[in-house]
Amino acid sequence: MTIDFPEFIRPPRLSTDGGILLGIRLLKSKPADLDDNEKRALRGVRAAVLETQRVGKARARLRPENLQDEDERFDERWGAVYTQLGGWARLENDPRGEQARRLLASLFPDGLMFLTRSYGDEWVQSQERLQRIEEEGLEESLVSLVHPDLLREVRKAHDALGEGLGVGDEPLPPLESRAMLDALRTLSLAISDYARVLAGRVERGDADSERRYLQAMAPLELFRASRGRGSGEDEVDPSAPVPPADDGPVVDDDPDVDPPVLDEPVPPVG
Repeated sequence: MTIDFPEFIRPPRLSTDGGILLGIRLLKSKPADLDDNEKRALRGVRAAVLETQRVGKARARLRPENLQDEDERFDERWGAVYTQLGGWARLENDPRGEQARRLLASLFPDGLMFLTRSYGDEWVQSQERLQRIEEEGLEESLVSLVHPDLLREVRKAHDALGEGLGVGDEPLPPLESRAMLDALRTLSLAISDYARVLAGRVERGDADSERRYLQAMAPLELFRASRGRGSGEDEVDPSAPVPPADDGPVVDDDPDVDPPVLDEPVPPVG
């Protein structure tokens, strides 16, 4: 058999899901007799898979479908404050009515329009209102008209949405989309390095060593075949300048892969 080593060693172009699964499959198909150099190279693949999973989980926190519950509670609490103040504001000849109208004009100049914006914009608008309540001494006046527990609920909902957006006690790493691009580049190069190191044990014409290599690289061969050999679609130039965050080899949606890959267990090297 003739092995085209450059075809295996060329860094593959990876999607998030496809890269994670490829790395895991390479770990599962490793030869039983790995030497120290091969183990070191394969550990590099494993570390890159784990980093890609970590970044993917952090990114998933920002997806709208994953913050729907937090946003619903957030909207309900602020909406309840607005509604209760609106009820008092209907009293024309009562000081509490005037007090409620002042609070509505101060905290809700556009009504509840701020709750129709993006999650990030909603949180910023909420943060500004909560800061003004504290800095301008509005809390005593506010809780005299709305239930004290309601303002506490607003703050809890605000904090929960902030945690989901990465602006709470556990912030997201900066430039998370760029972090994914970097993680995939690292994984692509680690897979290339592993293929190169394994190739060093192959002796031309020795059927056993050639079979060992092809069995270890079977997941990569299948990966490339599924995307079309020679098409260039799976190729990434690791020396090229890093493109903008939404360009390059990062493709989040892989129709051939089920979503749970971010939680897929990563086998040890041994």
